[in-house]
Amino acid sequence: MNTNDDFFTRGISFPSFIAINRYMDKQILNDSKLLTLMIYIALRVKRSGKTESNNWSGINLNIGEFIIGRLTTVKETDLTETEYRSRIKKLQTLKIIDNLQPTNKYTKGNWLENSFIDINLEQSAIQQDNQQKSSELTTNNNINNANNPIFSIVNSLNKNNTFNTYNTNDYVTVITSYMQHKGIELKGNEIKNTFFVVKKIFESERTTQQIIQFMQWLKKHEGYEEYPWINSWTINTVQRKLPEFLANKLKIRTWEDDYPSL
Repeated sequence: MNTNDDFFTRGISFPSFIAINRYMDKQILNDSKLLTLMIYIALRVKRSGKTESNNWSGINLNIGEFIIGRLTTVKETDLTETEYRSRIKKLQTLKIIDNLQPTNKYTKGNWLENSFIDINLEQSAIQQDNQQKSSELTTNNNINNANNPIFSIVNSLNKNNTFNTYNTNDYVTVITSYMQHKGIELKGNEIKNTFFVVKKIFESERTTQQIIQFMQWLKKHEGYEEYPWINSWTINTVQRKLPEFLANKLKIRTWEDDYPSL
């Protein structure tokens, strides 16, 4: 890797809250292991004050701080212990990170404003949250109305099923959410078939919120090679596996399971 352009032609993409300076220091560009560790840390910098990201293994983090487990980082970045320690020190020397608090298990520190990577912190996170809430509100307002083709089909099916009839809006919400999480569009008999599966779930006294939470979980965990059934999940999967999900019996193994003390 000899030039800055080499780095930017490799198809590497980053979240919108991270901006990389095109003219990054050659000390970093010429050291792939240093670059890997820098990006690894950048993706773990705390960006907002949300409760779910407020601590790590019981250690509170302020905005702009990060914490990485030593063994986990070594494993996920393919660095040796020696490479990990030397690159951490070099990032501090280059004034990319500071206020390091290393232990045998983890390293805590601050991400500094620098010319290499710019991370939008609190304001960016707030803006993204507001945009998401606005988008969700618009979507919800458009789901349950007579102009929605799914609404008209479901409403007709619901009226013709006098036994155990449930709220039409709940059907539409679940079916629309299913299409969104699967990235598909249902039409005609596909909507009808999905309707009857959702009806069976409702008959099991499951709520709309429970169904959508499970679909969100399935979407989040797509791509795990160890769990091929998740990659090909359908509304039938939701019906079949929802009881296990609600009983907390579905668990995807993560690095926290392998390194619980980190």
